[in-house]
Amino acid sequence: MKKYYYEAKTKEEAIEKALTELNTNRDNITVKVVEEKNGLLKKLVKIEVITYNDIIDNLTKNTKNIITYK
Repeated sequence: MKKYYYEAKTKEEAIEKALTELNTNRDNITVKVVEEKNGLLKKLVKIEVITYNDIIDNLTKNTKNIITYK
């Protein structure tokens, strides 16, 4: 399954970067915050994004492997 990582000052900014790059909308992705840093001069949020299409493709592939396994 393909995972995408984005960084920005806020979670919302990182999600917007992901939506723009993946050319999709918020309903088609799942988001997980993997890192948050709050320094004196800099704030950073790193997110992991997986598209639902990738999830479905992965489930389909694994289901076919299970069904055809002897």
